[in-house]
Amino acid sequence: MPYPFENNPLDGYLLRLRALHEKKHRICNELELLRDSPLTAKARLLDQLRSGLEALESLRSERLLPRNFDVFVSERERLEAAYEAANPRPPEGPICDHENVELRIRVYRGGSTHVWEQCLQCGRGIPAGKKSEHRDSRTFPEFDESLGCRFDVEKHQWFLERDRFVLQEMRYDDFDLSSAHKKAVRDFESFAAKPLSPDVCVHDKTRLTKRVYGNGAVALVAQCVACGKHTRSVPKSSVINIDDCPEFDESFESSVREELGRWYREQRAFVSEELQKRRVELMERISTGDLVITDKSKFGTYYRSNEWARTRRRMFERDDYVCQSCGAPAECVHHLIYERLGSENDLDLVSLCHNCHELVHAIQDGVEYAYRVAPCEIRELKYTHAFLLCTPRERGDER
Repeated sequence: MPYPFENNPLDGYLLRLRALHEKKHRICNELELLRDSPLTAKARLLDQLRSGLEALESLRSERLLPRNFDVFVSERERLEAAYEAANPRPPEGPICDHENVELRIRVYRGGSTHVWEQCLQCGRGIPAGKKSEHRDSRTFPEFDESLGCRFDVEKHQWFLERDRFVLQEMRYDDFDLSSAHKKAVRDFESFAAKPLSPDVCVHDKTRLTKRVYGNGAVALVAQCVACGKHTRSVPKSSVINIDDCPEFDESFESSVREELGRWYREQRAFVSEELQKRRVELMERISTGDLVITDKSKFGTYYRSNEWARTRRRMFERDDYVCQSCGAPAECVHHLIYERLGSENDLDLVSLCHNCHELVHAIQDGVEYAYRVAPCEIRELKYTHAFLLCTPRERGDER
């Protein structure tokens, strides 16, 4: 039984996937041309991009099932599974019933303030109506933006530890740039101390200020003298004369953040330069034979495995050892798609001769966005192949 071209679900999947990627590529190019334009000029394209990404995610849910035999598990996957068994992955976010909530004031970058309900367990915020609906809103504490971030920090740290474990077990020490990265960061901080961030400042010293908003409203607020952050609102009744209070310095926090941003840019440039030196050093050691490169990735090891040898032989037998495009003797098994590498569905694989295989990859490599030749196009490839092999006079494009 040859490759099942008729009613093949991969046709519809790959053709729709290609159309969505083509649309995404076009929108991104148009957005690049409007890079310096106001957001309103890009709103329509951004909406189209958002809907396209949602369509891509929806399409991916239609994936074919992988096979459940001759499944290849790479060394890295085995080590990652072992690490996760011993060190369970942090949850994406707490399963929270949001019972412990508190009304808080959320301050936006432009200075506007809104009343939010914040869960003190997971940090999630929910708008809680207008300030006028809460008589004592000026006494509410400020919304804690960092509360919900700690779960992302824990997850990020877990992935770093897992990767460090895998690199050590697979003996990638020579090529591990993480230690070089850490050293470069330490070296930079030794001669350029990190400026204070308003997000981590403890705000242990504040001053009472008068803040005038864009709509003319006046509030009494505490401003951190170290980072300039608006830390809390204070009832006007607690001060005899508000006009005696100094004005809130609107530029203070932004200047602190600008200095921090400049420090991070300089740090990235320094670290990037140090890592490039490390890469050059590795390349020199490779060129002299001091280091030998072994591809330990899943892609590099799968094709040397017994699982692939059995799968490849099975596909040749299914396709009668014949190229499913031109009818010549089959010489290789081509991946129509790599989504299930190591446990491919049989529809993912098709037998081809070397010429047709090279033509497929030449077609795919000639397109900027993600492009995979569909099964229905594989069957017609022999005509494309013959067209490319004939002379210019035979093609009718001789000048």
